Amino acid sequence: MRASADGSEAQVARTLIDLDVLVRLGRFFAGKFRAAVDYAVFEATGDRGAIESVVSRYEEAREAYSSILDVVDGVYQDDLKFGSEYSEHGHWAMRIQDIDDDLRAVRLERDRAAAGIPQEATQVAHRESRLPIPSGVRHEVPPAYVRGEPLRIALDVPDASGIEGVTLRYRHVDQSETFREVPMTRAAGSYEATIGAAYLNSPYPLMYFFELSPRADAPLFYPGFVDTLSNQPYIVINSTRWNVTERVQKG
Repeated sequence: MRASADGSEAQVARTLIDLDVLVRLGRFFAGKFRAAVDYAVFEATGDRGAIESVVSRYEEAREAYSSILDVVDGVYQDDLKFGSEYSEHGHWAMRIQDIDDDLRAVRLERDRAAAGIPQEATQVAHRESRLPIPSGVRHEVPPAYVRGEPLRIALDVPDASGIEGVTLRYRHVDQSETFREVPMTRAAGSYEATIGAAYLNSPYPLMYFFELSPRADAPLFYPGFVDTLSNQPYIVINSTRWNVTERVQKG
């Protein structure tokens, strides 16, 4: 895109700069997510290779983030304001110190692990590819939920699928919350669970996904990601009140 675009046009130049920043931010967060997964493995197993991978991935993420400073130098002000809250102003450079503090902490943990854990620490099996969702597994998404009333969620799972259990994980579309989980009950050709009325007495939409437990294998997630990792790996539904009144008000 950059090679074919006319960078002499002001709007094109601004767009290219912003896209460049977004690419680098994407690499930063991708590195952080991968580091977080490795850290969870380290916490669960004490595997030294996992904490070493945390540091390596986080260093790569830090490099991607810090490279943004060169891209925006002389382009943006040192303090961009788009609101009155602390999180609504600032500059990329202001976050570097926090990133470095995180890196210092995980490096220290890596060094402690190296001094205290023998080389033959617990080995971790890594899957190179994802297993497909078994044929016949499907879910009919409810069109909406009624505030203050329980919601039944069902996942069709054929008996021959090899799935031995399903867990429903859900929360409001509110990033301050963590996911709740409930084991689903086996019924005729499906697994079922109910989200309580009190929990659904909320103005927030509901998001959820399913964790499937195959026989003698690692869990699978439904709907999960497609091969291109370009879809939404969970389901979101709104209340009937939002569908009828709140949407009109926002419109």
